[in-house]
Amino acid sequence: MSIDKRCVVCGKSHADFAHVDSVGANGGNRQKIKHLGLRSMSLCREHHQEQHKIGIQSFMNKYHLNGIKIDEKIALAHGLNMR
Repeated sequence: MSIDKRCVVCGKSHADFAHVDSVGANGGNRQKIKHLGLRSMSLCREHHQEQHKIGIQSFMNKYHLNGIKIDEKIALAHGLNMR
């Protein structure tokens, strides 16, 4: 997960915040769930769409990614709920 919001695959700037761990499995509402400890990554629009098209596990395997656990610094940079 990049604080400068660059795609972890191609390096394009202005990347989207992408959840690795399913938000639906953790309460469903992105505005209300506690993000700390969940894994995420930054993806450009093209790679984010690919991730949804082929599925998270296939995408992670294809690009050899693991995601990064959201800590307070990342949560603050992206305006995520920490409580």
